[in-house]
Amino acid sequence: MSTPMGNATIGENLLAAEASGRLVRRPDGLWQLPPLTGARVWVRSAPPPVHDCPTLMRYLFLAAYGSSAVPWGCRECFKVKILPRTLRHLMAAHQLAQSSGLGFKCGTEIDVTCSDSRYGAYFYFRGLADARAAYKILRTAIDAHPKLGPDVNMVIKRGCTDYEMACGPSDQWTFREDLPHLEATLLARFHAVPRPAESGMDQAMTKMGWIHTAYRIGDETYLDFTGGRRLYPATVTYDPDPS
Repeated sequence: MSTPMGNATIGENLLAAEASGRLVRRPDGLWQLPPLTGARVWVRSAPPPVHDCPTLMRYLFLAAYGSSAVPWGCRECFKVKILPRTLRHLMAAHQLAQSSGLGFKCGTEIDVTCSDSRYGAYFYFRGLADARAAYKILRTAIDAHPKLGPDVNMVIKRGCTDYEMACGPSDQWTFREDLPHLEATLLARFHAVPRPAESGMDQAMTKMGWIHTAYRIGDETYLDFTGGRRLYPATVTYDPDPS
């Protein structure tokens, strides 16, 4: 706990996270993440993606490391990201993801501070080679999809964008030699709460949120999923020069 990490020690970072409510100390002394609050924006695969993202991001990176080091457990995380431009694309990407057999998440990114995307569909892999192999398969499927096609962009990225914002470009990340030992020690002091399985109702409510987001940002393809009915009536406007 006395190991320096960022502008403090790991122990100091953890205590600060507890004081701010980002971590909870259980009666047995183990740390635990509090439940997330706010609207759901992601629909995830079952089983979930290959990495334990909440533990790696919220416990290790944000709390223990004070956003100063990429966790060792994330070093081989690579993602294929589809960049839907419209809700129509996002719904189609989710349909494709469901049939792919891969770990994924699909959702809106318009309110993610460090993202310049409207929507995103992510597929998770261990290692760049696996991501590259899957990219080719997914690219072919997207090109042939009647609601997607070659104009829908795809990229391969490493880790979380939050890491690049805090620690620099992902192709330049370095990892301290003591990280594997540190993370084993930290994980022994952590109680991971399994992410609840998403019910059909959960996913339906999340998709309703997608529709409202699309309306809010002027993406008229939301009408595909409302039977052509607007969520709200258009406001009345007036001719500025009636003559």
